[in-house]
Amino acid sequence: NSKLMKSKNTSQNGWTFYRVGNLVYFTFAKNISGVVANHRYNNQGTAPSGYRPNRLYYSNGMRTDRDVVNGVFFFEIATNGVTGIISTATHNEQQSYTVSGCYITEDTFPTADKI
Repeated sequence: NSKLMKSKNTSQNGWTFYRVGNLVYFTFAKNISGVVANHRYNNQGTAPSGYRPNRLYYSNGMRTDRDVVNGVFFFEIATNGVTGIISTATHNEQQSYTVSGCYITEDTFPTADKI
């Protein structure tokens, strides 16, 4: 539908948020090291206003080292935009954490990001 408003935001390091109407599609890709298994990390960026879920969003993602899958991690975005990850393994080397998904938002449309 050409009447749906579209926007994009990449203000957070490692994040891309696309909004189409009230749907938000996102990707998260970041290299992270020094992780302890089953510890929650809340310092991986915040979903900006206009892109926050209307309910707590959960997903899982992949941990990779180059082209080798090392495991998974758990991911969430709260209604205030705060994000959290929990790895399933302890590691000191850089691993790529990637996840993508889609959720519904009731935020005011971010007209400054309109595409």
